[in-house]
Amino acid sequence: MAARRQSCLGIDFGGTNTRWGLVTPDGRITARASHKTNSDAAPAAELERLAGALKAFIKEQDADVCAAGMGICGFIDFEKQNLIVSPNMPAWNDVEVARILGGHLGMPCVFDNDLHMSALGESAYGAAKGVRDFAAINLGTGVGGALFLNGGIHRGARGITGEIGHLPLDPQNGPPCGCGRNGCLEAFVGRDGILELYRFLCDDGGTEPKARGQQELCRLASAGDKFALGAYAMAGEYLGRGLAILANLLNPSLLVIGGGVAKTGGPLLDPARKALKLYALPAVMEDLELKLSRLGDDAGILGAAHAARLMRD
Repeated sequence: MAARRQSCLGIDFGGTNTRWGLVTPDGRITARASHKTNSDAAPAAELERLAGALKAFIKEQDADVCAAGMGICGFIDFEKQNLIVSPNMPAWNDVEVARILGGHLGMPCVFDNDLHMSALGESAYGAAKGVRDFAAINLGTGVGGALFLNGGIHRGARGITGEIGHLPLDPQNGPPCGCGRNGCLEAFVGRDGILELYRFLCDDGGTEPKARGQQELCRLASAGDKFALGAYAMAGEYLGRGLAILANLLNPSLLVIGGGVAKTGGPLLDPARKALKLYALPAVMEDLELKLSRLGDDAGILGAAHAARLMRD
């Protein structure tokens, strides 16, 4: 029974799906489940529904859970454990997530930005294990990141750090970004940005685009399609420039790349590595590694569980 109390619950709360798992101290997910997120529901009601699903899950697994952690997309007041705002869920403003969820579960609960939780997961169990200074970059629909400096998450004055996706790489001539500005890194390297680069190259070459989504584009690149490869090469160049800015500013020893777009691999990451080496200072590059995430989609669950364990200990 004592060994079972070592389990912590890790929760990855997304605007579309919420996933969770039981995690052992050595980073094994022994059971997992998920459900659709009702992001239109009132926050208190959705957290109560989630707590009901979690309690049923714990009972089904006959688990003795000592604490829970949850990652959520948004700006967080970590000290107050308060969600200030979530861009994917407009109704979720000024929500005391940890207090509400922990009250329903009857156990200590901690929450943080989802990318912070993913970085904690990489630090505890993944590509950044044992590394004191690294940056984690997530390439998906958008481009986000987290800074892990001097052995812990760097939060900044208001908890808004790691927004590498909004580095202004070409504000005068670049494409529009979701933030309302032009030429941000995300506008080139986010999922839609790469697809727009691909469509531009096809139009310029007088060819009808074959890919309508990221998976199709990745398959075309693997098959040697010159327009798909060209789009990834351009996006990789911009990604490398952004990584070089990050490296020159922070001098980390490691950059961890994750997210769905990163699964493209070489067509995107090879030109990114080349541009990083070109634009980063030579002294910065001497001790800098670039690695893919080892944890993939589980980074958030594992990091949230680790945060819960740190709180409990």
